[in-house]
Amino acid sequence: MFKPWVPFEWIVAIRFLREGRMQTVFILVGVAIGVGVIVFMSALMAGLQGNFIARVLSAQAHIQLLPPPEFTRTLHTATPSEVNVAIVQPPLQRLKSLDQWQSLISTVRDMPDVTVVSPVVSGSALAVRGSASRAISMTGVEPEGYFQIVKLPEKWCGAYRA
Repeated sequence: MFKPWVPFEWIVAIRFLREGRMQTVFILVGVAIGVGVIVFMSALMAGLQGNFIARVLSAQAHIQLLPPPEFTRTLHTATPSEVNVAIVQPPLQRLKSLDQWQSLISTVRDMPDVTVVSPVVSGSALAVRGSASRAISMTGVEPEGYFQIVKLPEKWCGAYRA
């Protein structure tokens, strides 16, 4: 029945599969379902990862240009024979705007690897309607450049018309 070169494990496996035909069908169906679930989960995870990366990279700036941080200097410089033990705390970093940002934008646009530049301004404000007032945060953009980075019209019900 079996060739002499067939390993013993194969002989036992084939006998087991022939004797319990219904059990063999259940095993094959279980393996097929397991493989199908793994393929489905792999495709789902790859799709979710691609969607997540596309959303994160299309909604945030890749490079931000900020003003230089402020730093504190000591008022007294120590001579070589003195030891300076002053505790100097860094100042709170207050929000500052970039000076001459229009020329900075044209400089950045001229760089060879830069595709889109969009200035953004943000800050807090107070919205008043009648006797009610609320603190809000505002963000202002130039739509022509910003919509090339963040595809807002595609995600939005209405359509932006320039």
